[in-house]
Amino acid sequence: MRHICTALSVLLFLTLMPSCTDGMAGFDSRQVDIDGWQRADTLTFHLTDLQKGSSYCAELDIRITDAYPLMTLALAVKQTLHANRKTVVDTVFLQVYDDVGRMLGKGLTRKAYSLPLTTLTPTVDDSLTITLHHIMMQDTLPGITDIGVRLKRVKGGI
Repeated sequence: MRHICTALSVLLFLTLMPSCTDGMAGFDSRQVDIDGWQRADTLTFHLTDLQKGSSYCAELDIRITDAYPLMTLALAVKQTLHANRKTVVDTVFLQVYDDVGRMLGKGLTRKAYSLPLTTLTPTVDDSLTITLHHIMMQDTLPGITDIGVRLKRVKGGI
């Protein structure tokens, strides 16, 4: 019964979530230090040309190898619309491995994961800065090779 409730909750969330398929509005990517991502290392992404009245959803694209030692990844994310003077701070979690130790991402040697972020609607033409850092107990995280931010215009707006 618990699995049915969880499945229904996920289905409801996906149904109510705005569609991010209207078109790519921007992309920015950063490589992570090959020796491992330090907790103090903040990644910063800049996306420009957001149009007033349009809604945008950002997605984190994360590439991870089997050198990553933990089941999950927790990230602190800050999205700032500059002209709107609006900042959204959030914590996002990624399940990297399943309960039996299989990586859940897509791909062969580097698994790809995608995490949606909060949808934003600028009230004036604007630019967006997204900063993130990991908030795991382990200071250095090996196995994360690169992280990108994909910005899409939300189909139909909000």
